[in-house]
Amino acid sequence: MCPQKNNSTTLFNPFPGLRPFTIAESHLFFGREGQSEEVLSNLSKNRFVAVVGSSGSGKSSLMYCGVVPILHGGFITEAGSKWKIIPSRPGNDPIGNLAKGIAEASNADQGPQVNSKLIRAILNSNSQGLTEAIKHTQKKSDQNYLILADQFEELFRFRNKQDDVDAANEAFAYVRLILNAVQQSEVPIYVIMTMRSDFIGECAQYQELTELINTSHYLIPQMNRDNFRLAITGPVAVGGGKITDKLVNELLNDLGDNPDQLPILQHALMRTWNFWIEHTAGKDPMDVEHYEAIGRMEKALSNHANEAYNELEPEEKEVCENMFKTLTERGNDNRGIRHPTSLNIIAKIANTSEKNVAKVVEHFREQGRSFLTSADIQLDTNSIIDISHESLMRIWDKLKVWVEEEAIAIQMYMRLSDAAAMYQEGKIGLWRPPDLQLALNWRKEKKPTLTWAQRFSPAFERAMVYLETSEKAHLAEEENKIRLQKKALRRSRIFAIVLGTAAVISLGFMVYAITMQAESNKQRIIAEQQREEAEKQKKEADVQKELALQKEKEATEQRQLALDKEAEARHQSQIAERQRLLAEQSLAEAKRQEAIAVRQTTEAKKQKEIADKKSKEALDEKKKVEKAQEVTKQLRMLSIARSMAVKSVQIEENDELKALLAYQAYEFNKEYGGDQFNPDIFDGLYYALKAKNGPEFNSLRGHTDVVRSLAAVPNENTVLFSAGSDGSIFKWKFENDLVENEAVYNGDEIIREIAISPNGKLMVMANDLFQVKIFRLGEYEDSVLYSHTNVITSLSFIDNEKVISSSSDGSIFIRNIKSGQNDKIMEESSIWDAAVTPDGKKILYVTEDHKAKLYTIADKATKELFSGTKPLYSCTISHNGEIMAIGDKKGTILIIDDSNGDETKEINAHNSRINDLKFSKDDKILATVGYDGAVRLYFTENFDKTPIVIRDYSAWGMSLVFNNENDALYTSYVDANIKRWDIYSKDIADKLFPKIGRNLSQKEWETYVGKDIPYIETLEVYKK
Repeated sequence: MCPQKNNSTTLFNPFPGLRPFTIAESHLFFGREGQSEEVLSNLSKNRFVAVVGSSGSGKSSLMYCGVVPILHGGFITEAGSKWKIIPSRPGNDPIGNLAKGIAEASNADQGPQVNSKLIRAILNSNSQGLTEAIKHTQKKSDQNYLILADQFEELFRFRNKQDDVDAANEAFAYVRLILNAVQQSEVPIYVIMTMRSDFIGECAQYQELTELINTSHYLIPQMNRDNFRLAITGPVAVGGGKITDKLVNELLNDLGDNPDQLPILQHALMRTWNFWIEHTAGKDPMDVEHYEAIGRMEKALSNHANEAYNELEPEEKEVCENMFKTLTERGNDNRGIRHPTSLNIIAKIANTSEKNVAKVVEHFREQGRSFLTSADIQLDTNSIIDISHESLMRIWDKLKVWVEEEAIAIQMYMRLSDAAAMYQEGKIGLWRPPDLQLALNWRKEKKPTLTWAQRFSPAFERAMVYLETSEKAHLAEEENKIRLQKKALRRSRIFAIVLGTAAVISLGFMVYAITMQAESNKQRIIAEQQREEAEKQKKEADVQKELALQKEKEATEQRQLALDKEAEARHQSQIAERQRLLAEQSLAEAKRQEAIAVRQTTEAKKQKEIADKKSKEALDEKKKVEKAQEVTKQLRMLSIARSMAVKSVQIEENDELKALLAYQAYEFNKEYGGDQFNPDIFDGLYYALKAKNGPEFNSLRGHTDVVRSLAAVPNENTVLFSAGSDGSIFKWKFENDLVENEAVYNGDEIIREIAISPNGKLMVMANDLFQVKIFRLGEYEDSVLYSHTNVITSLSFIDNEKVISSSSDGSIFIRNIKSGQNDKIMEESSIWDAAVTPDGKKILYVTEDHKAKLYTIADKATKELFSGTKPLYSCTISHNGEIMAIGDKKGTILIIDDSNGDETKEINAHNSRINDLKFSKDDKILATVGYDGAVRLYFTENFDKTPIVIRDYSAWGMSLVFNNENDALYTSYVDANIKRWDIYSKDIADKLFPKIGRNLSQKEWETYVGKDIPYIETLEVYKK
């Protein structure tokens, strides 16, 4: 809370942020008037009171700034005004922390110094130890003692520790010390304990404590609107500042009914005050624009924490992440719980030096931040570090992710530890995928240490040995599977060869049988011929016999000859018959061999089909394995590409390495089918190109004041017009990498809007005199077309003859340039923006009273599309007329998918008001810009896809426009600058490649890409 000088008045920031108010800040504590007396009333009756309330309700601040000052004023009459306040928190060591608190309170007075170790020994000596310890340190006989047991819920976390079997006994002893001290009357000891209301049920574990709480407790009531108003305006007045009623009402509206918002309110006010002093020096009252600039209540804390995180070096960021994961945890009921931890334990868990941890702690607890707290001003190895408030776990986006990651890591470790124990007992076997792969991924990402693990289960070495054994067994099994697959494939091939050979032999047998059949047929024909010859001989013998009868003399001689020939014929006939029988037998054998050959051929074909099927199955399995390997490789290479891109952004001092990593990441992403609009790849390329070209490489400088409006000439990709508060209209001409600008108009008025007709011949502009002027492009001789009665908020053409404009006076004019006819729409609230549908038949407009409406020009009918709780500031319609987009005051985008307004989607985009949003000419991209300076590119095919966010410029963004080729976006800013952004990663990569002067070294390749990935020379492989 540093004072600032404002003329004769000394200003100082009266808001503490997340941390509670201290006793010295009681003059700044407002909104809880009258409650301190009720707490003290219970304390005086029972010497004990439990102050219970929800997280963020201000329990600690009420004690230090409300109860303690009144107590010193003598509110408890019988006790007097002499009090010794002993603050203590259970933390990780309830009795030790109580001993430390007693010793520090005693040593603050003059006299002998007290050793906290001695006090602890007294506390542990018996159940009256607290009374004995107070007696030992008592320096004044009429002194009263108040034990402030703050954050009492920490005792239940300590009691449930798994790594300390005596924790439950120590927690019980701690409660017994407090109860006995309150019940005795020898020493005036009073106790106030503060506790979150959601832990009240845990107290039932201690019966006497429960009875005491039932007898004397105070439930902090929820603050009403008047209490919050006083908590805002009171400290502002004490700090010497002023605040507008409008801002007070905005703050009260943002608070709503959530009591947890109190520390968030204090933090937002602290940030708003600092911004107000920095930009106005306290001359004007704090107003809404100062509040919006810090991201309002819902984002101020997260933005502030992110600022602190982004200021760290890469190594310090890793320490920061490990530290906050150590200091926070998620309970079994998903409640966020603080986990105070000593500096040396944090260093061991983060695997770094205590000096590095201390540096990060100091960074997060420096003046104006107070995200971390410690009782020690100078940190040492035993200093206890804690987050300042639980709300940090619910609000800071990074910490929410870390808490979730830590909960998952703890869950995985506990599963692994339980499995290792059961394996040791022989109840289960080793882990296999997918459990094994999940555990290996956890080990790689978390890199668990012994110190970290012992907080949850002491058997860390056993769990790690079990995981390593499971991994080795799985790898051996996979290798054996591969060997078996190869062996099976080889056996299938041999079997196919054997079956093929059998088929060939069977075919040989079949050919032989056919040959034998042919030979048998030949022998049968010969036999037939011989039989015919025998019959012929017989006939001849008959003839001879006849002749013999005729010639008896000759018969005797010839008879013997005939008988001989007959005998020979019979003999030849018998031979022929035998040949015929033999031929038939041969034919039968041939047929049998043929049947055998057919059966063998059929079996051979069947076996061949089986062998082919087995071979095909083996080949298909091989292809599946190869496909899986390809997919795994693809996913890994895409992950490496994104990792390289992220590392490229983090590199600050080596521009060459930064460019190399970004470009190689782009090529990997393209080669392995990655998303061409991947935000990490885009960021890597852009920041590498910026490092090579300098911060002004995409700036268009010409104006001297706020650039309020941009307009592109239809069907002309090389010309852009801009206008702003300096009264000038500039024409920008782009030829390759050359940019020329010319001031085509210079006036005395502030130009708020410009628009160009669809045929590119006319331009209209709106000035701060509420006038709409028109002139012809190339001539720039202006004339007043018509006027509104207040600020003109939008201006555009319906077609080449009609112009529409909206105004904060609640009107929309539709002006026919040729006929001079004016149509008018009137609203009761200011109109902040208007857009025309592509067919020119309807007008979409948004109003300050949170409504979006659609006006039909033909029948002059108005339909309400949307009514919300936040003022709407900007709107646009896609070129195909299918999507409407609306931006509001808090940075939310409302997407309406059809003209009926039935299908809507809300996107939390910017940290503050959205000033302009436009669709690309092909309607594939929606671009937005706002007061937070960020430019966001959303993809209309899927608005849930992670957008590209350009955070490189912090000035307030005012206007934006796409070029006609959809490959570049222009944005204007409050600091008179215009930026040109390439939309496609390919265009940025093509500009970056010629500026790279070397390849990655082998060592750099192994560090950023991987040792198992073949090295390539980037410049040679991707040479254009």
